[in-house]
Amino acid sequence: MSTRLTADARRILDSAFTTPSLMVCVFGGVSLLKFGEIITFRSNSKSELMLGMLALRPRHAIQRDVLLETLWPGVEPGHAHQSLHSLVYSFHRLLHDVIGDEAPLLYTHGAYQLSDHIAVDATYFEQLISMGDASMRSGDRATAIVCFEKALALYSGDVSCDADSNSIIERERLRARYLSVLARVAHEHFEAGNLSASIGEAQQLLRIDPCREDAHRMVMRVYTRLGERAQALRQYQICERILNHEYNARPEPATLALYDQIRLDPSAI
Repeated sequence: MSTRLTADARRILDSAFTTPSLMVCVFGGVSLLKFGEIITFRSNSKSELMLGMLALRPRHAIQRDVLLETLWPGVEPGHAHQSLHSLVYSFHRLLHDVIGDEAPLLYTHGAYQLSDHIAVDATYFEQLISMGDASMRSGDRATAIVCFEKALALYSGDVSCDADSNSIIERERLRARYLSVLARVAHEHFEAGNLSASIGEAQQLLRIDPCREDAHRMVMRVYTRLGERAQALRQYQICERILNHEYNARPEPATLALYDQIRLDPSAI
């Protein structure tokens, strides 16, 4: 299997992922990408929190009262409403050179949401994963890997916005998707014989979640394929120590079975 960018993959990605003139980025911290220039906000500022909340629900409105209570808890309603109005106006001034008189934050029926003219990196991330899934189902594994790796490249860190419970839940959901795609790409590279790429993805997965046994197993398999049997067995010991320290638990039967297979018959890996 080749993972070279095929003509079909290039066509799909060119149509689905062209850098927009205006995009909210939520991975690794909330920022704005405007005409290729990154605009950052002070950590935990009202601008960062509001933009993050809206970006994590780009096509769903958030009630004004929810924003007021989240951003200005305990503040007298009149002052909170005035502060929200000023914040919305500041976004309009900031983005006027991109979208003109179009409102960046739409207000209807007592709720706010992002304008359709504003892209969100998390949306592209999920679209690319969906494209990869569709390509995998059709048997086009090369295109699937290209889509998955493009999605992984977008994920520059966990979503930092935790202004409300929905943001926290969305942060964990996106993180889980990222880890799942890392594991899939590691597996696909292993099956294709791209061992350096496979172990790279698996080790990245372990850096984020050291307790992922599927990643430990992948590292063990790669080391075995490379003829580094001792290192593969050492990886099992690392896995065992981490699980014992974190959860007072032992490795899964699948991990133990792989360890025994590497000890007894590494040629079968």
